[in-house]
Amino acid sequence: MEFIHDIIEKIVTNEQPATLAIIIEVEGSSYRKKGAWMLSMPDQPPIGLLSGGCLEQDIQAQSKSLYATQTMKKLVYDLSSEDDLGWGKGAGCNGEITVLLRDIDSSFRQAFTKMSSFLKIRKPVLYVQALLDYNDFQLYTADQPSIFHELFNRPFSYANGIKMVKGQPYYYQMIWPKPHLYILGAGPDARPLTKLAALAGFSVHVFDWRKAYGQKHYFPDADSLTIGNLANLTNYTTFGELDFIILMTHDFQQDAQLLEQLQHTKLRYLGILGSKKRTKRLLKNNPLPNHLYTPVGLAIGAEGPTEIAISIVAELIAIQRGKII
Repeated sequence: MEFIHDIIEKIVTNEQPATLAIIIEVEGSSYRKKGAWMLSMPDQPPIGLLSGGCLEQDIQAQSKSLYATQTMKKLVYDLSSEDDLGWGKGAGCNGEITVLLRDIDSSFRQAFTKMSSFLKIRKPVLYVQALLDYNDFQLYTADQPSIFHELFNRPFSYANGIKMVKGQPYYYQMIWPKPHLYILGAGPDARPLTKLAALAGFSVHVFDWRKAYGQKHYFPDADSLTIGNLANLTNYTTFGELDFIILMTHDFQQDAQLLEQLQHTKLRYLGILGSKKRTKRLLKNNPLPNHLYTPVGLAIGAEGPTEIAISIVAELIAIQRGKII
C-alpha cells in the first residue's frame, strides 16, 4: 500500500489526463493483493504496481482509450497458465485478477483533494465506488454514519472488498493516514532505520539532543529532524494511537526518563533498543505495557546497523498489518 499516498498526492496536484487502476478481486494467488493501486498518465511512467510487471503495460495501453471519457471498465487477467499461451507469458501466479480502471475527472479530483486534507490531519477515509455507475462514489470519515463504520475500529487494516448495497455492487477500501515513526536518538544506527522506514511508507521524525548527530545530510529521508532536550520535545509533541516510537538513545538515563513519560501514552508501537533485561531495569521491574516491544526487531539474527534496521522495519510492517498483536 506504500504507493497509495503518492498516487493521491499526484491526483490532487496534477490536472493532466489520468486513470486509476485498482485490484478489486483476486482468485487464487497473485503478486499484489486486493486494494493495490496504479496511476497512469500519458507519456509518463506509472505510479504504483499491480503485479511483478505482467499487467502494467497492458493497463497503460487500456488507459489510452479511457482518458477524459468519464468512463470506467473492469479488466480480468488470468495469470494461472504455466505456458506462453497464458496472460503474461507464463507468469504462473495461479490467480485471476480483476482490475477496475477508471478515468479521473474533475469531480473525482475534487473528492480526492478532500481525502488528502483528511489524511493530512490524521483522519482515515473510506472510499466507496459503485461498480455499475462511474459517477457514484463516496468518501466517508469516522464521524459520518455508514454501513462500513466498523472498519474504522481496525487501525491500519486496509479492509477492502465488494459489497452489495440495495442490489448494486460497490467496491470499498479503507485509506489510512501515513503511519508516523518517531525515532528518539540520532546515532549512526538511526540512519539506515530512517531510510528503510521511509521506503516502507512511514513518515519519519528524528529527535536528538546532539547537534553533531542531528545533521540533515545524515537523514535526507526524514520528514523532520529536531534538536533539543528530548524530554521537552516529547512533552511538546502530541502522539496518537496510530503512532510508532522507538527509543534508541543508547543512554540509560535518557531512556528511563523518556519511557516514564511515554509508557502510558496510547500508541500503536513503542520499541526500545536493547535487551529485555535492560528494559526491565528501565521500567523498575513494572509490567510491560501491551504496546511496548523489546528488544526491537524480528529475531532474524541481525548484526550491525543495516541488518538491525531491516529487522525493525519488518516488525513495524507486521505490527501495522496486524500480523503481530
